[in-house]
Amino acid sequence: MIIWLGVEAILPCRRVGGSALNIREWIQKIRAAGDLLEVEGADPNVELGVVADLLEQKMEGPAVLFSRLAGYPPGYRVLANTMTSMSRLALTLGLNSGLPPLSLVAAIKDRLGDVRPLAPVWVEGGPVLENVRMGDQVDLFSLPVPT
Repeated sequence: MIIWLGVEAILPCRRVGGSALNIREWIQKIRAAGDLLEVEGADPNVELGVVADLLEQKMEGPAVLFSRLAGYPPGYRVLANTMTSMSRLALTLGLNSGLPPLSLVAAIKDRLGDVRPLAPVWVEGGPVLENVRMGDQVDLFSLPVPT
């Protein structure tokens, strides 16, 4: 799984009994746990996809945050391999990260049985609205897409 961070996003993770973690909080948590590899200056056309793919081959490898991408403005980042470890999966779902694999699967199954649709909440502001492109401003080629 690759998440482009040119625009703020919300990961589908929950705090136990609370609101969702946003992507910035999630990155801080995995960085603090030593579960984030940070790479600066990678070329999205040559290196980014290869590095992400190689690390994705082995479950339990780190998530990778690419920044200062060659050919892109400052601030564009790409987050890869977010769900390639049991502990990150547990964090994202608001579960105990110390659960053994089969117990985690059972907890996920229980959690999915409790899922109920939520009505959308319209907001006037927030991180998700920091980078908005409309009409002719929309250019998907401006995003650092790994090739």
